[in-house]
Amino acid sequence: MATNKNSGGHGFRGVPPPPNFSLETLPADTKLKDADVAAYLRVAISTVTGWRQNPRHGLKWEYLPGGFPRTTAGNLREYIASGRQRRRAAAVARADRHEEPEAPNQEV
Repeated sequence: MATNKNSGGHGFRGVPPPPNFSLETLPADTKLKDADVAAYLRVAISTVTGWRQNPRHGLKWEYLPGGFPRTTAGNLREYIASGRQRRRAAAVARADRHEEPEAPNQEV
């Protein structure tokens, strides 16, 4: 497997092509990789990896023997149905510190 020289040895981490499966037809216990989730949601694989590493994120993960992370089609359907909106990292940090958003610069 060839890796991008700028990827740090982790392979492709961008937005994968659209999935070649229908989430609605998969059994709920079908295991999905980060790349499958990213393809379905049309986000970068690195974004999904970041979600997985955030214990507060709503998508549930499990680990196969050997430490391989997977979610299930059922978990992904539940996450989508929950309607949770994305929050930017700065907004999360402010919320954690109970700070108000900064006012835009009013230079004239």
